Amino acid sequence: RCSDPNAGVHFFLDDYRFEGTWSDPVRYVPMLSRFACVLTPDFSCYLDMPEPMQRWNVYRGRAVGRMWQDAGLTVVPTLTWGEPYTYAFAFEGVPQGSVVALSTVGLMDCVEGIELFRNGAAEAARRLRPSVVLAYGRRCEFDAHGAEVMWYESEMQQRFEQIRKDKQTDGKEA
Repeated sequence: RCSDPNAGVHFFLDDYRFEGTWSDPVRYVPMLSRFACVLTPDFSCYLDMPEPMQRWNVYRGRAVGRMWQDAGLTVVPTLTWGEPYTYAFAFEGVPQGSVVALSTVGLMDCVEGIELFRNGAAEAARRLRPSVVLAYGRRCEFDAHGAEVMWYESEMQQRFEQIRKDKQTDGKEA
């Protein structure tokens, strides 16, 4: 939907919407090459998922990212994790000092989700020492260990903000 060549592409969506990136990653290279960068697919690591499936989903995101990188795309690794025991494999293979991406989508509706995000994001920053963290979704402060954090609102957040502004404007005109 975006024609801005300076934009990046993310996959902070329901997994079924980008499953094709796993089944045929090369097919997406021409379309993705029009953008400045692409984030690796964010296959979910749900808390109730067995550990082998969580590992599989982390692997799939990394493997697709590697294929895209080999095809000449600028790729940013997306970090996804579950409980603290997943950190051991969730952050594996990501270069220290690199740009990384993460998302709060689906985590900010409960205290447990917020804590899981904060703790995991802080641990990722501690282990990886990224230069920049591209953070997508509702803002949630965490210890970035000196990394620059750039927040991007989700489309849904932008819509809600526009509705709020429209209501304020309507109230002033009345």
